Amino acid sequence: MNQIEVKDAIRNDLRRIARWEGDLLQDPLPQRTAIFINHANKLMQELPGEKEKELREELIQLQERYALIQTDPQMRIQWAEKILTLSCRL
Repeated sequence: MNQIEVKDAIRNDLRRIARWEGDLLQDPLPQRTAIFINHANKLMQELPGEKEKELREELIQLQERYALIQTDPQMRIQWAEKILTLSCRL
């Protein structure tokens, strides 16, 4: 895959995650979210550049905080917004 395809795949993964976790009418989907975050993280490793490294570090921090958002709807929305912002910054 070239860089554009990799970035598009990462954006799609992150948008799926934001949609799932931002929907407070549904229960959290930790298994599916974990799969797509891991996939996005793996793809980000293929991208060179300081900006991409910075975004990958931010993704890792969001991934680590995922367990904390499960029970708090407000934190879920904020977390989903950060994931969506990350996809836009890519």
